[in-house]
Amino acid sequence: MKTKVALVHRKEIPGATEDKRDVLDFPSNSVDAIKEMLAEAAKIAFNGFKSIIHSNSKVFIKPNCFGNVPPEVYASVDPRVMEALCRLIKEEVPDCFLQMGDSPSWGKILGGSRDSLTTTHLEMAARKGGADEIVYLDETPLVEVPVPNGKILKTVKTFKPLVEADILIDFSKIKTHLQGLVSLSLKNWNGIIPWYADEKHCLSDSFGSIPDSMEGSHRSELGQKVVDLIKAVPPTINIIDGIICLEGQGPARSGKRVDLNTIIASKDVVAADAVACSVMGIDPFEVQAIRVAHSEGIGEAELKNIEVKGASIAQVRKYFKRPVNDPAAAIAGIDVYQAGTCPGCMVMIRSALDDFKREMLESGKEINLEVGILAGWNVPSPVRDYKYFFVVGNCWSYSPTSNAIKSYLKKLEEKGSRVYRYPGCAPIYICKLMFEKLKKING
Repeated sequence: MKTKVALVHRKEIPGATEDKRDVLDFPSNSVDAIKEMLAEAAKIAFNGFKSIIHSNSKVFIKPNCFGNVPPEVYASVDPRVMEALCRLIKEEVPDCFLQMGDSPSWGKILGGSRDSLTTTHLEMAARKGGADEIVYLDETPLVEVPVPNGKILKTVKTFKPLVEADILIDFSKIKTHLQGLVSLSLKNWNGIIPWYADEKHCLSDSFGSIPDSMEGSHRSELGQKVVDLIKAVPPTINIIDGIICLEGQGPARSGKRVDLNTIIASKDVVAADAVACSVMGIDPFEVQAIRVAHSEGIGEAELKNIEVKGASIAQVRKYFKRPVNDPAAAIAGIDVYQAGTCPGCMVMIRSALDDFKREMLESGKEINLEVGILAGWNVPSPVRDYKYFFVVGNCWSYSPTSNAIKSYLKKLEEKGSRVYRYPGCAPIYICKLMFEKLKKING
């Protein structure tokens, strides 16, 4: 029997404005229409929520709440879809105990759970939809759970409310992602692990060395780590918000809006992501997390073995612009020296540069900088001088070229240049700190 995935699409959602008003000031019939789509998707994928959720069950919705950014950034699930999902579940199973919560992917560096769920409007939407409790996961106890057949993670510390839930709903969003190519159901599960460091600890050499933490998971092997997390705490059902999506330099502010008006649902987390990728014009096997999950038997990624019901992939498909994660020449005047750089540092540098470029364009300011950035293993020492120089990560300091680089940095500082050091492996926090520093020195 083929794996079943629901693909529900509408040509238009009531209240659609193609600007930020449709997620900030929307009519009630917009939520009604999305609820109808969710009901259709749930009926197709698993015969409705009442077939999965029993009386007095504890149900936990784990959305993609990117961080402390507003709805019109389109980085988190749509508040309309959140309200509609909560309403639908409470209508079908009124006596279930419905919880909603998340731990944002950049922890308290970009605002913790409490601020993020407020700013994204997801807390308000869930309450309007009838959720019984909002859970700020980063304020809850951690429990250690085993990872069956874990390849990188043998045990995982996760949030107690997730382990205690009878039903776990993986509620993700369709968007591209600088590090994972896409952010869908599998990537959303990265939010079930904690962010340990505060901003002070981020600037230490040990930052990111804990593999089952948010900091460590983004260093490298992200796809395999996400799959290990799915093994440890498997979601019951998967809902993907494809109403308003992001393409290009996602997963946040530097991505571009795509109106897709689509809901995807399945009991198979891999199949749901495979269909979502295909809708985006991306071969599912290009995505490491999907490829690994399929090979390990977590779910089905071969489209020939997936029964897509509702709309067809061809009817819905839009070819999404892919993210570029290489920071070289992203901005004229900013030179990046990055030999041997892992995905962690490379992507975080690119994200900081994207956000800086976007803000300068939006503010009408010209970029007039001569800046050097260095990260990676065995990076040749630069030969030209810079007024401002950024040194990212730890690898360079252990490599065969470390002495030459240290000598170069010393000479820069002796000439009066400013050298900014961001240690760690990988230093996710530089998306914020480097961005802010570049804004300051650009004037």
